[in-house]
Amino acid sequence: MQNLINTGLLSSTIALILSSIIYVINNFNTKDVERKLMSNFHKIRYVLSLSLVSAFLNTIVILVLYMIKGGVVTGNIFIGLFILSITVFSVILLMVELCFLFIARKFKFIIKLNDGTKWEIIKTTNDKGLLLKKGDEYKIIKDYYNLPIIKLMK
Repeated sequence: MQNLINTGLLSSTIALILSSIIYVINNFNTKDVERKLMSNFHKIRYVLSLSLVSAFLNTIVILVLYMIKGGVVTGNIFIGLFILSITVFSVILLMVELCFLFIARKFKFIIKLNDGTKWEIIKTTNDKGLLLKKGDEYKIIKDYYNLPIIKLMK
């Protein structure tokens, strides 16, 4: 029974790390406008995946260096170092994301609709739409494919 539990934990951990690596690779070169159009869930998922992948790679590098110096690696050392790495990288990524959040507020994105009017993009909605603002008016559009988006300084 204990062997079955250990195998399940190992396979689920490997699956989580591999899916995080794939997610980070797929979203590594996202543009500013793509980040703006990401939902909050996808932003959090990206940051957590990046933190998990960074912590895993950091743990592997430290353990390899430890083994080169003649140390013996046990499961407790790996788990402790992995949890410490996740914590450190999560805090670092949180600080970096906060910096980007303040920098990103200097830009605004304008979308030009088919009728020629220009609206500022506020955020995405849950149903794959965009919340737009023009003066005191707000508007939600769902079909924004092939519409030009302009990046401006605030």
